[in-house]
Amino acid sequence: MKRKKRKNMLQVRKKRMKPRILVVGNYTFDIVNDKTSDGGSPIYSSLGIKYAGGIVDILSGEERAIFKIDISDSSSRKLILMRKGSNIDLANINHYSYVDGILINPVCQEVKALYALPKPLSIDLQGFVRNCIESHEIENSEDIDDIVVPAQYLVAHANYDEVSAIDGNITKLIKLGFKELLISYGRDGFDLITYTSSKWFPVHEIGNFEIGNGDFLLGAYFTFRLKGYSPIDAASLSKKLVEDFSNLRLH
Repeated sequence: MKRKKRKNMLQVRKKRMKPRILVVGNYTFDIVNDKTSDGGSPIYSSLGIKYAGGIVDILSGEERAIFKIDISDSSSRKLILMRKGSNIDLANINHYSYVDGILINPVCQEVKALYALPKPLSIDLQGFVRNCIESHEIENSEDIDDIVVPAQYLVAHANYDEVSAIDGNITKLIKLGFKELLISYGRDGFDLITYTSSKWFPVHEIGNFEIGNGDFLLGAYFTFRLKGYSPIDAASLSKKLVEDFSNLRLH
């Protein structure tokens, strides 16, 4: 009996050391300054999970979204939705009961709302707050009341523009039940906000790759948290990986 119990404990420890995470979101075709490339959260969040030491499963719609992205020399970015992707039915998550956590990162409203899920959860707010009108530039909405935060929820990510557009900003997100927030500022790094503290993580080694950094950050941070790292340690380790990612050292 003792030998069997010890074996089970080792299995649990091994599982926590390399967590398996389901990424929910659509692939995209990104037209960046007239050059087309593959994109979307299944690529960039999955890279963050992989390099933080996790294993990835993906739940995506059949049809990709298409974005046109114009990046100027000043690093300002104009994002236009050319075509919406397929909707994703969260009922299909029931087929992934074996995963250790779920990362929901829609690119443009392919996930309409959330309900309680029996796993640790991370959410990127980008696909919930975007207006998603085809042939129009992406704008952010203040309405996120449809987001229901399950009891085991862990972390959310948004960039500064997305948070600023939300009525009530960070206070509203905390009241909705978000326990940990990552707020990205592009080349100025990101904040980690919890119920009791806020800490800024500046990016010291800034790269020129401008797409997918927030998706990558959330994937890496969530993986480190599932591996048992504290929020501060998870953010510190993720910052270094994001620097490598933005300098094309991890592609």
